[in-house]
Amino acid sequence: MATPVPLVCSQTVSRVSSVLNRDVKQFGKKNLFDEQDETCWNSDQGSSQWVMLEFPQPVRVSQVQIQFQGGFASRQGRLEGGRKSESLEKIGDFYPQDNNSLQISSLFCGKGGAHGLEAKSGRPRDVEVPQEASVGVGEKRQVYRYVN
Repeated sequence: MATPVPLVCSQTVSRVSSVLNRDVKQFGKKNLFDEQDETCWNSDQGSSQWVMLEFPQPVRVSQVQIQFQGGFASRQGRLEGGRKSESLEKIGDFYPQDNNSLQISSLFCGKGGAHGLEAKSGRPRDVEVPQEASVGVGEKRQVYRYVN
């Protein structure tokens, strides 16, 4: 089994739906991937919050990692994928826990599956994402889009 590698690189383009109080210095998208526990992306209030990523090449998603502040977690997340010029298709749902632990899902077995979000043993099943993928989170539908 191949070792997972982060999909986000210097050529990855990211967008977010909103930033809390438009304070991009403290809560902007750059904090999503800086690997610092003290920082975070924080959306403004409202439904349909999302993050979109455009990758420089096709990607294969085998794991989703997400971390919330305790008390601010979504109840449901969604991974979607598709080519840049096409509509996104649902790959799978996941259900984060309401805590501030790093949560890992390597359970995406194919389109339409529903999974818990936790560390699992065994071999993760890869999902081919040729152009665009999206992870959606939420009652308020925070969506993380992985675009290629």
